[in-house]
Amino acid sequence: MLLGAPSVVWCEYATSAHAHGPLAEFFNSTSNVFFLLAGALGLRLSRAALKPAHPLLPSFLLADRTVVAVGCFSFLFHAFPSRLTQVGDELSMCFLALGYLLCAKGSCALSRPPNWAVILRSFQRVFALAFLVYAFVPVYAIFTTLFTVLVAVPALLNVRAWTEDSSLPIGTLLLSAVAIGAGKHLWNAERAAYTGRACPASEGELAFYYHPLWHLLAAASHYCTMCYLRACAARKMEGGGAFAVLPQVSDGNL
Repeated sequence: MLLGAPSVVWCEYATSAHAHGPLAEFFNSTSNVFFLLAGALGLRLSRAALKPAHPLLPSFLLADRTVVAVGCFSFLFHAFPSRLTQVGDELSMCFLALGYLLCAKGSCALSRPPNWAVILRSFQRVFALAFLVYAFVPVYAIFTTLFTVLVAVPALLNVRAWTEDSSLPIGTLLLSAVAIGAGKHLWNAERAAYTGRACPASEGELAFYYHPLWHLLAAASHYCTMCYLRACAARKMEGGGAFAVLPQVSDGNL
């Protein structure tokens, strides 16, 4: 089930597979450096912005370490496309969505007890369903739908947090939305080009770089999202409100 060809192919592979050496998709694979940079910078900022005893610091470290993993698995998928590397790529994205959710804990009324238990339990069930579907049922559209649900949950919590505290940096959250929206537009354009057999004919066309640009914009969106979540976590901790009842967890327990 995890062997064989991937269920999705990108235009770079169709246009110039292995044109730059052993990597099947040179630009699609190497552009994952943006995720590595976003994760490395996020780890540094989280440690600087949140005190070591902050109950959510492990969640922030998990999220930024996971985006580094996303970059690594995405590199492997584009460099050496197979069903196995595709599963690694997409499942790492599911774990990133989980990281976002854990970082949003306590940020608003919906993410505090008793609502938090319901949200987390529901999220875990969709997560498990996405895992099973993507690992054993090679239908890409099913996975993308489930993943959209996963990332929508923490996104809605972020918006709800701002409605409860308008002093939070909503501009940062809007930048995240603009970046991911623009990137998704390029992602959709490339998928349409591939399915319509209209992939760029050469590397000289701008459309050839839609997927690397998607990587850049998705990494930028992650960075902005984490900046917003850090501000939210710091603000709540300063107020001594929701986080005052959360257990203290050290980085060593991550």
